[in-house]
Amino acid sequence: MALLSTFAVYAVGFLVRPIGAFLLGSLGDRISRKRVLAGVILTMGLWRSP
Repeated sequence: MALLSTFAVYAVGFLVRPIGAFLLGSLGDRISRKRVLAGVILTMGLWRSP
């Protein structure tokens, strides 16, 4: 079950990555890639906070 879970997480990441690249890539071109990267890292950190 753990192996299937690992493959499922990998597959979701593989499928979602182009969507994020499409959305955040254009945003990065408009405002700044550095700001978009900082925002994504901040969002990931807040997502996992209790």
